[in-house]
Amino acid sequence: MSETLLDERALLSELSYEISNFADDFKGKVRHTYILNPFASSLFCVNIVNERVMIGVPARIFELLIRVRWYVINVIKGKPGLFLVFEIGKDSHRHPAAIRVFLRTKQVDAVSMFKEATFIKCDEKGLPFEETRENYFILPIKTETSLQWESMKIITKSIR
Repeated sequence: MSETLLDERALLSELSYEISNFADDFKGKVRHTYILNPFASSLFCVNIVNERVMIGVPARIFELLIRVRWYVINVIKGKPGLFLVFEIGKDSHRHPAAIRVFLRTKQVDAVSMFKEATFIKCDEKGLPFEETRENYFILPIKTETSLQWESMKIITKSIR
């Protein structure tokens, strides 16, 4: 198994207890969208600072996020949440998937006005580490009307 495939699985494994889809009583019909419960969503602290979207993430989660093959942050009009779209699988089994981070609709509307978001590693007190290359990464933000990755087979290239 390739190291990068292990990276996506490691992230999902770390978050697995907080992914609503994995609960026995989950009634949704999404196959490639992993829905974080409100507690896990609160690990992603979204703020707009100096005309930039900043997403603070605890160091242990950030170390997993930075190694994933990311595409984009999708915002779905009128839906609460950010969809962090990444690539999972390998060779002919590669496909996009997403982690849905709950965010109130007004916050989503504010985030959707920007073209990119910066993920930054934070310490256990929620304070950001120094903004050096290994402590942050940037993803584009794109507004969509549906969960497009649910029906897509392969996107040609991830951005990370």
